[in-house]
Amino acid sequence: MGKALSQAAEMEKQTKIDIDLIEPEFTYRLGETQMTQLKPLYWSRLGNSKSRTNEQQELCQETINQLMGDCTQEQAISFTDGSCLGNPGPCGAGAIIYAEHIKPAARLHRPVAQRGSILLAELIAILMSKRRGIKLLTLNWDPNSYISAIREIKENIEHLRQKGLNLIVSWTPGHVNIAGNDEADILAKTAAWEAKELPPENNAITLQDVKQAAYKSTGNKWHRRWEISERGRDLYEKIPTTKHSIMFDFPTKRHFSIFAQLRTGYTELNYYKNRVGQTNAIESCNCGAPETPQHFLLECSCYENEREDMLHQISKEVGVRNLNLATMLTRLDGENTEETKVKLQTVAHYIDRTGRFNTAVPQSQS
Repeated sequence: MGKALSQAAEMEKQTKIDIDLIEPEFTYRLGETQMTQLKPLYWSRLGNSKSRTNEQQELCQETINQLMGDCTQEQAISFTDGSCLGNPGPCGAGAIIYAEHIKPAARLHRPVAQRGSILLAELIAILMSKRRGIKLLTLNWDPNSYISAIREIKENIEHLRQKGLNLIVSWTPGHVNIAGNDEADILAKTAAWEAKELPPENNAITLQDVKQAAYKSTGNKWHRRWEISERGRDLYEKIPTTKHSIMFDFPTKRHFSIFAQLRTGYTELNYYKNRVGQTNAIESCNCGAPETPQHFLLECSCYENEREDMLHQISKEVGVRNLNLATMLTRLDGENTEETKVKLQTVAHYIDRTGRFNTAVPQSQS
């Protein structure tokens, strides 16, 4: 328990996530009302705000105008939006409500939290207008964050339905010059900037936030220990960061095992076997030099032709010029997955051609 409390304190110091602010977990069941519906057919035709074509923008406007045109004078129309500066970060909610008896339109905005997500801001915007729903509420997804906010929304919707008020829930595409939606977006952004001044006590910490913070703080601790440790320095020279990603079992489990040996220095090569005192083990290669991973991959005259082919292939296909153990056996910054695969496959082919790691093949090359 002491270690857990110590870890929680360090997590809060590094990430500002306070587990005392985590929201309660609620299970919500109110009657047998089903708050589910199929995805609207027009969703698939309207694209998204980052890649929407001019034709899709016009279609967005036509679709929303038609939905609004289907409403009667007795119905109110509300556009809501959430904004977040950082996600997570300061977040705010905005809404504008149009109704025959509301002149001018009601404009609402509210700073939500100094640290929250776009989802929380969207949910609070719904609470302010009780009109617009998002996929969490309409497509029967299992919510695992902001459960109390979702619970309150569902209770409000159920209360209105019991009063005989029918609610129409529709998704509105953003950034396509729909006046109500654009104004709700402006209101939400205004609220998000105001949220910077809110005290931390207003922050809504979710279970997902705690998981991410724990992962980050644990990773930082691991990295600090990796930097100051006296062990594993051969591997540290090649992989100085704990954030490095390795392709497991590629291109085969056997080759992955050999790559791990060459990275760490704990190999079947003579230098290491002699170092750990294996019986009758000499440290030198057949060429007479100490048989280290560096020697095997980049220096041994016994495999000169195989090495020349390997280095030429890596240089040609991947563009790596500074070839050493680290650049050959690890993924470099800016190197994509396919380039790393080509490089590792080429090294694996070299290993197979030398036969040095084939247990059935004797060490002598003569």
